[in-house]
Amino acid sequence: KTQTLLEVISDPSLTFEKCLSGFQKAFPKPQQFRAGYTLCYLLGEDALNKSQRILSIYLLYEMYRKDKESTMPFNAKLLELLEESNDFENYNRSKAERKILADCFTFVPKLGNKVVEDWISKIEHDSENENETQKNDPIDIKVYNKAHQENMPSLKGFEHLGVKPVLKDKI
Repeated sequence: KTQTLLEVISDPSLTFEKCLSGFQKAFPKPQQFRAGYTLCYLLGEDALNKSQRILSIYLLYEMYRKDKESTMPFNAKLLELLEESNDFENYNRSKAERKILADCFTFVPKLGNKVVEDWISKIEHDSENENETQKNDPIDIKVYNKAHQENMPSLKGFEHLGVKPVLKDKI
């Protein structure tokens, strides 16, 4: 199924909506979590090109967009990618990737009818015309991290510290 997933995210001449539709046809709802996990892995391993990364982020966002934030399993990965985008000296991703990541947390990206490669070109071109200070303004991740943590279910006892209960073995 990885090959199918790569095919879905490999045509930047399609609109975002057509890519989402292709993803939903190829992966019914019960299989979408596994596909999303694979996208997270591929994003983390730098195994995707620019347009594939943009589409992967879009699909990860769209999969659970209508759910409560506490049930959105890929928000942590999107937050991690957004945080990496603040490290301007070491950040080697596109301006379009940074834009779509920021948009996922600030407002609903309205990308459905836009052609992927055209949108990327427009963002890259627009960012070249910005002044240098505006281009490199860091995004305040703390606000998003705090909101993400507040929406997570609370754990009881020592579980919130990652400590599992220990039972003594009566020998």
